[in-house]
Amino acid sequence: QRVDAIRVALHGVGDDVVVVADWVIEFYEQVGRLLSGQPPQGDSIVQDSVQAAARSWNAPLSCLSRSVERTLELYQQIDAFVSPANMIDPWLSDLSELAAGKMPAAINC
Repeated sequence: QRVDAIRVALHGVGDDVVVVADWVIEFYEQVGRLLSGQPPQGDSIVQDSVQAAARSWNAPLSCLSRSVERTLELYQQIDAFVSPANMIDPWLSDLSELAAGKMPAAINC
């Protein structure tokens, strides 16, 4: 469900993957805040989304931090001029697996 929302967001911003990556990192940081007992920051839409994600988060917290790290890797791919078509689907797949508590094969921990 989260991955589908990100796919929709990507189509809305076109090739500006950086904007989406920034948003995803902020989102995961806010989920981490809430899971650590701190209130999320942002407007009511952000807070509602963060609270919904935190309620359904069943994976270890290490998967949450790894999701942020995996998203940070997008910046390196952008700097290396990787085509968005070649980085977005693997990234979303990795985020989906991490949210399910699985370590994707391509991720070294």
